[in-house]
Amino acid sequence: MKFRLKLTGAAMLLGAIVSHGADAPAFRYSGTAAERALLNNMSALMFGGNAIRCALSTRDLPEGISCALLVEGTSPAGRRENILVAFPRSRVAGAELRYRALSGRGRLILGLGSGENYRQREVTFDPGDGGWKDASYADERIRDLTYVTIAFVTEGEPLLFEVAGLKIRTPEGNVIDAIAPERHFLAFDSAAVPAPEGKSPSMNGRVILGMGGGYAALPASTDAIEKIAGIFGGDRFAIAPDFDYSQIAPLRNDYFRRDLPMSYQTTLVREVGGFFGAHGAFGEGLSGFSRNRELDRRKWPGGAQYHGGSFCHPAAAEAHKKIIDKLAAAGIADYIMPDVGWWESSTAGFSKADETAFRACLAGNDPGVEFALFPEGRRRIRFPEYFKWTFGVELAPQKLGLGSYDEFAAPRSRVPGRESPQYRLRLAVFYALKRYALLRFFDEIGAYGKSKGVNVVAMPLNCSCFGQGMARLDGLLAANFDLCDSNSFNSPESPAYGRPGELPAEAGLFGMIARGMSRSEAAKASGTKLRLIHETGQAGAAVPYRDPRLNYVLNYALAGATGADSMQVDFLSTYTHRGLPTWALLNDPRRRFHHSRLVDQLVTIAAFRDAFDAGFKAPANRGEVVSIVRSADYFAVRAEAAIGDIAWRKLLYPVEFLDRAMLDAPFVAEKTRVIFADGKGHTAREVQSLTAYLKRGGNRTLVLSPLSAGRRFDGSDLLSAYYGENTELNDGEAYAVFGISASGKNEAYSFRLNGFKTVAQENGRPLLSAKKLANGASLYLFHREATDADRALIAGILKKAQVTPFGRGDADLLVQEFSLPSGGKVFALFDRRPWNGFVFRSGAPSRENFMRYETGLSPATVTVSGGRGILYELISGEKRPFDGGELTLDTAGKSARLYFLLPETPQGEAELAAAEARHAFLNRYVTEELVGFLNDNQE
Repeated sequence: MKFRLKLTGAAMLLGAIVSHGADAPAFRYSGTAAERALLNNMSALMFGGNAIRCALSTRDLPEGISCALLVEGTSPAGRRENILVAFPRSRVAGAELRYRALSGRGRLILGLGSGENYRQREVTFDPGDGGWKDASYADERIRDLTYVTIAFVTEGEPLLFEVAGLKIRTPEGNVIDAIAPERHFLAFDSAAVPAPEGKSPSMNGRVILGMGGGYAALPASTDAIEKIAGIFGGDRFAIAPDFDYSQIAPLRNDYFRRDLPMSYQTTLVREVGGFFGAHGAFGEGLSGFSRNRELDRRKWPGGAQYHGGSFCHPAAAEAHKKIIDKLAAAGIADYIMPDVGWWESSTAGFSKADETAFRACLAGNDPGVEFALFPEGRRRIRFPEYFKWTFGVELAPQKLGLGSYDEFAAPRSRVPGRESPQYRLRLAVFYALKRYALLRFFDEIGAYGKSKGVNVVAMPLNCSCFGQGMARLDGLLAANFDLCDSNSFNSPESPAYGRPGELPAEAGLFGMIARGMSRSEAAKASGTKLRLIHETGQAGAAVPYRDPRLNYVLNYALAGATGADSMQVDFLSTYTHRGLPTWALLNDPRRRFHHSRLVDQLVTIAAFRDAFDAGFKAPANRGEVVSIVRSADYFAVRAEAAIGDIAWRKLLYPVEFLDRAMLDAPFVAEKTRVIFADGKGHTAREVQSLTAYLKRGGNRTLVLSPLSAGRRFDGSDLLSAYYGENTELNDGEAYAVFGISASGKNEAYSFRLNGFKTVAQENGRPLLSAKKLANGASLYLFHREATDADRALIAGILKKAQVTPFGRGDADLLVQEFSLPSGGKVFALFDRRPWNGFVFRSGAPSRENFMRYETGLSPATVTVSGGRGILYELISGEKRPFDGGELTLDTAGKSARLYFLLPETPQGEAELAAAEARHAFLNRYVTEELVGFLNDNQE
């Protein structure tokens, strides 16, 4: 029988938790399903401090109250500790509650609002006879409030007390019971939501405004949303409130009439924590703590209250299917789950449910995931095939040191280099299982969403980080849900790999551009969409991380390169401050924090819409050069540049960093002239694909690194292959058909070649060898890993393949070129020098994380193919005629510039007028005062 939370049931199940009479008052926690359900229900209860334990009490209660919250805690150094935060999302006239002190002394605080709007009522705890007392607060200055709090302060010794019946009163006479189980999301009656008026439109081309919780219910928020949309003509916007379905869903029709379709977003457990608690679906932290067993707030790791659940527990998918049912009933057709990841600090995938599911996956006893595979098309595969597809390894229990998969347990060590090869392989398998579990979860709820008319969108927290699991390309090839790409951080921007201790490079901005074709082609094959996420202010908690002008050029290039379907921008500052309505707060340059966030959002919105509406055509040379990388490179953490990275970063060639899973995509066979086989080895299937590519003949070139020539992933020591450690060349005959055989290790490769000529030597030994095949194709082999010193050799290979660079000029520049319908061109020019060595550090002062527009660096130039017409730089407004020939673009000491070369035709003149209008728009909002604040005065 499925669990149902009923107040009477809670009383029956809990029994006596607090003893009275002869027994001394004491904290008691029963751990029943009903108690876990209510205490984990963040729609009703959100505990604050780290020195608190909470339970339920059901005896000796005031009349009409069925349960009370029992609290034991201290307040170190007299610090205030919150025990409950209620989110009424409405105008509040006052609040009242019942309380009683059981032991200890201190003060109880009933607080309303925040900031300068905050007011409170304090009462003194004196245990006395333990009788129930009343506390209330009313204020004639009724304003929109975001929350109501209960807090306490002790006088040194632990305090034990109960609170019950927190009633929040509105000016209209309504009463909200903040601790009532009815506020549990899954208990909310969808019949209370008006029937949807019309079908929600697609999010295609729309900008989605994120906002916290029920702020959508506040008139001041509605006004701000409409004013932001009105700046852009009022069309193609949407909203995405998070949490608080009971407040949001009834507003769906009102926003629908305003052409603001609603998306709904919530994390894995935030809205359904009670359901997770009742069913024991929480994970287990490395410390052994689990919310399945105890509600000791002192042990909750960061993020646990939002994300600390098991993706493998059956209750997880069941809970989110129930969410989808409620969204469908309300006519909300878009569902986003943000910050998707295993959150190792809080769950780590160690629960019994996870391990049971992992063992079933290893044995192939899972429902599988539907992927778009090349060249077969869409089909469902299970974990053993997924692992072979990803790693090229046939798994068997014996390879993991197991008698059977029933013995598999999650590894505890996180330092693979210090463990045995067998353990390291087990760790690689564990990470693959975690990623697969995420894909499995979203495949299941995504398919269910499709059946109900609700589109499911996964927003990975951190896609290539070791523990998080869901690589972007795996997610885009999965067929039953859409995926988000985030440009949140100023992270290192290598297109392939992340590095421990840093925000992962896969989320890097330039890497997203360089893998744009992978993303767009994968989404096309799976029939899914890619949504860009622009969050550069910690979801409403910080000033933007980057200058708005840099953000404009970045988002313009990202939208154009990836072909993104929609964009969600950072959360609105949708709360009132000093009594100001939201729009007055945002639009006032004197309110620098809030205004800087508004400007960042407006600029980002403009960039996405401009690129989406431009009608771009991909440059002719896009896809001519690919460097193959692997979404599953969990352990590829070495920092040396690969061949493709050198060609892209130093030689300014249009290299597309293509996932190996897409080697058989049609455009590779049809268009690609050069493949850099980067990486630490290949699967047997990848060798087949590369061999077939060469056998097509013509102007096709394959460039092999030593490990790509001689290393196959066979499972003997996957991690050594990924790290590049003294790795044995275990399959030196893979390219024997082309005259290559090899033996040895990567310290001293020994290749035996037939029919090759030496292109370059080093220390009397071959460095680069080449062979021209009878069918016209070419094969190159580096005898050691290529470095920046080899850029001339790499340039020679590309020149012989007749590939045109996107420009000639200074290294560490990036030019992204787009073709316009008029025949004109757009060049997004980036100076990558400011990013070198830059690492975004969470929690650091804002100025340390801020990326400026004025770099202070010497100008750098790049020469590109030109044409005739008007040359216009959008950020500066510089304009001049250009009479043909090659065109030299200059960074002029800026981190980014956006050049338009437009023909003097009616269509070209219209494009120029639009660019000039956008320049005026930027000048209006990006003022010297704002830039000065962002650059120098952040606190």
